[in-house]
Amino acid sequence: IIRRVTIDEARHAAFGFHSLKRQLPRLTAAERDQLEDWTFDILECLFNSSGKGMTELLGAKYGLDPARLLRGTIRSDGWKLSQMYLYNHTVLPNLKNLGLLTERTRKGYVGLGLLFDS
Repeated sequence: IIRRVTIDEARHAAFGFHSLKRQLPRLTAAERDQLEDWTFDILECLFNSSGKGMTELLGAKYGLDPARLLRGTIRSDGWKLSQMYLYNHTVLPNLKNLGLLTERTRKGYVGLGLLFDS
């Protein structure tokens, strides 16, 4: 089941990538900037909430404050490294290939810890 779900999700991602690749040249510079900023905002939300379900479950199980546990988790070096690997595997390379990760927004991704400052 997991293998099939993975294949299905890969198809969704590929469809989105190829659709964007065709549509992006039609956008104005202002529209591209807006889409680039929106993309960063979405990834920032995902990055900062990706451990929420895990910390709520563990917090309740062990009598810990889930919000405090989440804050500690997302600030840990191990968490940041795992997220960096996850996002750098496909998401950020695809955004760069599409032109939605530029020098203008790179500093935001570096600030999140998803890219190294180079």
